[in-house]
Amino acid sequence: MGAVAVGSEHLLLGIMRCRTPVTSDVLETKGVTLADARRCAQPTFVEGAPAPGMVAAGSGPGPRGVSAYARAVFELALREATKRGDGYVGVDHLLLASLDDPNGGACRTLCELGLDPEQVRAGVAP
Repeated sequence: MGAVAVGSEHLLLGIMRCRTPVTSDVLETKGVTLADARRCAQPTFVEGAPAPGMVAAGSGPGPRGVSAYARAVFELALREATKRGDGYVGVDHLLLASLDDPNGGACRTLCELGLDPEQVRAGVAP
């Protein structure tokens, strides 16, 4: 997609590509395809503006273009898995974590597709 680093929009596309039952059910039943999501992908905003490389102020990109923002989403996914008592971090945890920030590319992409991120969250959360 030409980005310097990973934003939550990229995570959403990867989640959709995995096609796990929980995430596929909630997204595909709403008529969203991977091709649609790719076409409508919206960049992650950091501090109200599209950030070059999706890098939060004061921090640089991590290994292989993983932004501080994406690392924070991974941390939230771990917290979500722990909160739910799961012994693993799965794509459902990653999707829930990706939906935490309304300025994130995942939320913005879902909105562009006509979906309410909170309805997607409700469809994934137990």
